[in-house]
Amino acid sequence: MRDITFELTLRDQVRATRAISLKQPGMWIGSAIFPLLLIWLFWTDYQTMTRGRRVNWGLTTIGVVTLVIGASFVYLSPYLTAWSYRRGNKVIAGPHTYRFFSDRLSMNSPLAATDLTWPPIREVSEDDRFVFFFMSKAHAAVLPKRALQPGELEEPRTRLTEWCGDAAKLRQR
Repeated sequence: MRDITFELTLRDQVRATRAISLKQPGMWIGSAIFPLLLIWLFWTDYQTMTRGRRVNWGLTTIGVVTLVIGASFVYLSPYLTAWSYRRGNKVIAGPHTYRFFSDRLSMNSPLAATDLTWPPIREVSEDDRFVFFFMSKAHAAVLPKRALQPGELEEPRTRLTEWCGDAAKLRQR
């Protein structure tokens, strides 16, 4: 396989971060709990009003603002993560070069060169835009599919399935 060289745009980073975070149960729980709490808050206010009692609108406002801020953090966290990476590391955009070997993945960027052997990789998966190499539940190296020529993904899929075994959860076409 040829060396694959690419640059990561901010949009790529946000999309990849979102895809990685959606694999985390906490993100799903957070995405569900904030709207449910907001509905519960309004329901209790409605019940209070229908019983003829006075609603404490100050407390309701504080609750709504807190829930909106919490929900915003859950939904905006991929943007905040990508922004903080770029702010602290100007060369994160690349160029990055990935080279595949039978025993490892070699990743080179302007500041570092890293070799990952296949056994410690927990999972190799893909979505519509990226191939992910997960080293832990929440940390993955990312290969944008746009860096590959049309039809070029079949060989890496076959090789990664062969090299990574059950850790490879790739689409077969």
